[in-house]
Parts: sequence; C-alpha cells; structure tokens
Amino acid sequence: MATKITEICNQGKTRVKSNVARKAEEVEAYLAEAPPNGEAVGRQLIMECWECNEKIFSRDEVERVLHEAVKRANANLLATYIHEFKPYGVSAVAVIAESHIFIHTWPEIGYIAFDAFTCGEKAIPEEAAKAVKEAFQPRRVKIYELQRGRWP
Repeated sequence: MATKITEICNQGKTRVKSNVARKAEEVEAYLAEAPPNGEAVGRQLIMECWECNEKIFSRDEVERVLHEAVKRANANLLATYIHEFKPYGVSAVAVIAESHIFIHTWPEIGYIAFDAFTCGEKAIPEEAAKAVKEAFQPRRVKIYELQRGRWP
C-alpha cells in the first residue's frame, strides 16, 4: 500500500506530495527492516461498516453485541465501559486479557467502527468481527488487519 501511495504522490496527484511521500517511504523502510521471522505480538482487526441496521444502535444493543463479540472471539473479559453520547452515538470498549475490543457508533449516518486487538493464539478477532457484522447487518464493509509489534 505504501508503494501505491508513493506512486500516486510521485505522479503529482496531491498537493501534500512531499509529506505523504515521506510517510510512505518511512512505512516502506519500516517494513523492509522488519526481522525475517516476522513475529508479531498481536493482530489488530479494524472493520468499518456503513448502512447498518438502525434498530441496533441503542446503548443496550451495542453492549449486548460487545459481549457477544468477546464470547465469540474466545477472549477473557476483564472489564467493559460503555458511553452514550447525546443526542446519539455509543462507544463501547471491552478490555480483554488479550488486549481490547471497541465498537463506536454513528447512528446519524448508519456507520460503526470496530476494532479488535488480540495477543497470543487463543483469541480470534475475526470471530468478534463476525458477531458485530451479523448484529449490525451492514450493506458495505471494509476490513483491515495489522500485525502489531513486528519491529524493533
């Protein structure tokens, strides 16, 4: 991806060419220097969901989905915190022994942001994402995965 950003910047398609190109080069250098074994301390799964089921955005429903995500991920729940914004929106976090799971909602635009960071082999962030996706029933989804802690 960083190479693609560099290519676009070098074609002069952005006014922030130097800053974006410099960041892309830093990412490329980071990846090139990663140790050959590629050991990561954890995986982070980021999911963006648009055009979600509007009936699921209540505080209670978001909390229920968060607990289901933790259960489905086979994670060990340590604590949860749910914050309801006025006039709308909920942020919910589950602190798990393996790291964390977040759900942030923007019901006014039918969007949720989901994040699951897990360490070790036991917890499965993809299963947490499936639980969230099943509950919110988005029409459009984008998922990103990061390997965390590969370097230094």
